[in-house]
Amino acid sequence: MVQHAAGRLLRSVDRRSDDVLDVSPDDSDATIEKTSRSRVKDFHPDRLDSKGLPEEMMRFAENRMKEFSLAYERITRAWNF
Repeated sequence: MVQHAAGRLLRSVDRRSDDVLDVSPDDSDATIEKTSRSRVKDFHPDRLDSKGLPEEMMRFAENRMKEFSLAYERITRAWNF
């Protein structure tokens, strides 16, 4: 286990979640939340739909957005914030 700067414990199973969001255990709660929202916004289907992307790209974006959301959920559960 790695000690988070704010005193939270980061379990090794959540290392992948950190990588998905491109955050580190030393990042603040606000930074993690901002990064997560930014990643979800970049891949949100409603935002991409107006660009007329092929269906395959839309499915990729939906899956990526779900991955970001799940990673954020795992981090917040592990760090209790």
